Amino acid sequence: MFAERLASYSRQLGELLTESRWAFWRRSLWTYGHWARRDPELQKILARLYAATDELLRRQGLDEAGPHHGSRGVPSGGMPELHRRRVERFLEATPASLTLDSAIEVFDALDRILIEIGDARFVCEEIHGELQWAKGSTTWMTWDSMHGARTPKAVETYNSGKRVPDEELESARHQLASFRRARSDDYQVHRARLKMRAKNLRVLGALLLPLVVGVGWLLAEQDVGGERAGGIALIGVAGALGSAVSGTIKSRDKIVRGSDLRAFRAGLLAQVLIGAGSAFLFFLLLTSGILDIAGTGSLEGRAAVGFVAGFSEPFVLKTVERVARMGEERSDEDSTKAKKGDEQEAKEHSQDH
Repeated sequence: MFAERLASYSRQLGELLTESRWAFWRRSLWTYGHWARRDPELQKILARLYAATDELLRRQGLDEAGPHHGSRGVPSGGMPELHRRRVERFLEATPASLTLDSAIEVFDALDRILIEIGDARFVCEEIHGELQWAKGSTTWMTWDSMHGARTPKAVETYNSGKRVPDEELESARHQLASFRRARSDDYQVHRARLKMRAKNLRVLGALLLPLVVGVGWLLAEQDVGGERAGGIALIGVAGALGSAVSGTIKSRDKIVRGSDLRAFRAGLLAQVLIGAGSAFLFFLLLTSGILDIAGTGSLEGRAAVGFVAGFSEPFVLKTVERVARMGEERSDEDSTKAKKGDEQEAKEHSQDH
């Protein structure tokens, strides 16, 4: 029966969400892909999917109780056979087999069905929850950005304890459906961009790894600055450590949104390699005499500057910009001298005549 299958699916979701650490480690040894279920974002979607199945069970219970059994006297209206078949189709995949992308698809589909068949309690409470999100508090599209901050009349009627008229409920239902569809599309685009960024960061990390290692090996091979291989390695590790410390502090204090955390995680390898590369760059600037910083004549001082280079990206960018300006100033100075020389030569030539 439909109700039994739905209840079984809901029970499986509950078991996944309440899975103990021992069960997780035991299954992880034998089940391929089990590790993905520990993804916090997947856990969040599974929890929402569990709530959606619970609402479907409530909807089914109202249908079996009778056409006029509903919250606050609102008729349930029954679940059409077409919607039941749609629900059964989306419940074909077991909860344990769901990936993040497939779980999002299943949840969005069930959410659309619930909006179509939901009673005043479901529709109005969902809208009331959406109204609590203000712009800037989430990366998701907010209700007021699409429909304005005004509360729908159906929600006001529902909150007053009165029966929601059918025309008000239908208007609120259409608003909620259009909002959820637009937000789902916006979220899909956002996720696609994050995936492309993560892919680019992984490729860049793979490219940076041999380049940074190669630069460090060449610096040691050419005996740059009189440093041996151990000293060059210390400078590179100091830069990587500075970058890792910077990323740890940023992750702890500044990054709070789930999408930002996922994007940050994808670039961890590239960030550490950038720190090591920045340390080697500053080592070259110091040994070449382009940059002069007190206390960098020793290995300890160079390693300390390498740590700072990996820790502070603004410090690296400002230094590189300053070095670039030095080249421009010298070019301008040479042009000025050449111009003055041409003027002097022309003056002497005119005097000879």
